[in-house]
Amino acid sequence: MAFYQIKLTPTGKYFFGGEKHNSLLETNYFVRSNYFPQQTTLLGFIRYLLLLKNGLIGSARIKTEGEQHIGNQSFNFNNPALTFGKIKSISPLYFLKNEEVYIIPPFDYEFDLQQEGVNFFLRKGDKIYTSKDQFPSTKLVNLSGMNPTPLFENEPGKSVMFPISQTGNEKAEKGESNEDSFYKQTFMKMEYGWSFAIQAEIEDDLNDTLYYLPLGGEQCIFKIEIICQKDRVSLEPKLVHYKRKLPLLYLFSDCFAESRLMDLTCFAVNKVISFRNFRTTVNTLNYSAFGVKPNGLNRSDRYNLLSRGSVLYFLDSAFRNKAAILLEKDHCKKIGFNHYQKIN
Repeated sequence: MAFYQIKLTPTGKYFFGGEKHNSLLETNYFVRSNYFPQQTTLLGFIRYLLLLKNGLIGSARIKTEGEQHIGNQSFNFNNPALTFGKIKSISPLYFLKNEEVYIIPPFDYEFDLQQEGVNFFLRKGDKIYTSKDQFPSTKLVNLSGMNPTPLFENEPGKSVMFPISQTGNEKAEKGESNEDSFYKQTFMKMEYGWSFAIQAEIEDDLNDTLYYLPLGGEQCIFKIEIICQKDRVSLEPKLVHYKRKLPLLYLFSDCFAESRLMDLTCFAVNKVISFRNFRTTVNTLNYSAFGVKPNGLNRSDRYNLLSRGSVLYFLDSAFRNKAAILLEKDHCKKIGFNHYQKIN
């Protein structure tokens, strides 16, 4: 068993998520990349790396030998018994700048939590924020909660990433412009010195390796650095300036959560994100490059996840502990979902 840090650095603009058309085949003229890849994208990428390393990409041997390396199926929330061959676990996504780890802190990290009677609210300086307010842009901090840096701004040089937009037109069958297929697509670009990263526990010898491979949509190229580590490196945040009187759960990854979880809270600062993933099996997998959609895939159901950075408050630790049990989904945690921290 070996532990690896897999560092992913975009060589230019990149695109994760978003579709030009929705499932009802109605035109969506504006598509925008997510800020970063979802955990299932990262799992799929590691599966691709293992197939590549073992010479199975584009080979008929993938149907007889692939399962031992990457498991039979891609992630399925409704099948907790699934395993992924030699991939034992991957961490939640984090960010690197000059090899220092950065994460998304609690959404209310820069606020004071206050209470009047049974009502809770957030204050920042002289301003009181409620659930109706638009919160400031998310920031990244290091594992101690220091060095806050804006994650996203509209102009380069002011944050970790910024948008790049382009317009396009899908061609009709005879090469003529299709007036219903004009679109505007917004890519993201990461500032120099920043990278995405995950840790992976893999029962295979990947060695220290360098690749340049497509990842995400539009065949965008990433520099992939695989670095072998002697032991697992702790990514548990220690937010030294984040003090609260109430017990809470801080979610530092996206989380599958049951609806009754929120019934246990007395206050929350959270976001909900829509999620679904492609599904395929080794027997239908036949891709020559990771950026090319595999044959035989289909989409999962759509789920609403609690976003990383969400904070759930509780009147006492008993309620908090009950809520934590509802997040204990091992098949989600081992691919980087449902990671949380108890505070107080």
